[in-house]
Amino acid sequence: MKPKSTRTYFLHSPEHTRHLQKEIAGTVAAMPERVFTVEARALYKVVYGPGSNGFFIDTYPIPAEKCLRLYTVKTLPTVIRVRSRLYEDCGEWFDICELGGGKADVEGGGSVFAGAGQPGS
Repeated sequence: MKPKSTRTYFLHSPEHTRHLQKEIAGTVAAMPERVFTVEARALYKVVYGPGSNGFFIDTYPIPAEKCLRLYTVKTLPTVIRVRSRLYEDCGEWFDICELGGGKADVEGGGSVFAGAGQPGS
């Protein structure tokens, strides 16, 4: 029997710049003159009350909304699945971090922060 991990993981997107995109004749083109900064963000679970559910991406480390709690996961395979699904849904790649410990070392020794396993790398 494997010992249970005491680590807790969460998804984090550091502050970065993005280009606004527009669709022209069926193709999406970046508009280099329209650059904006995206604050550091993380995945949160909505906690309005009993029976509430849902997820939200908001500022990290303090969300703007009071009804949000940082979404944490105890197993690495689960957080990797959630990150992949989040990338499919919103097109943004999130880092996997350990709660209180910085970036997690995943995918065969490569740090997520260094781009291991990131789409297109």
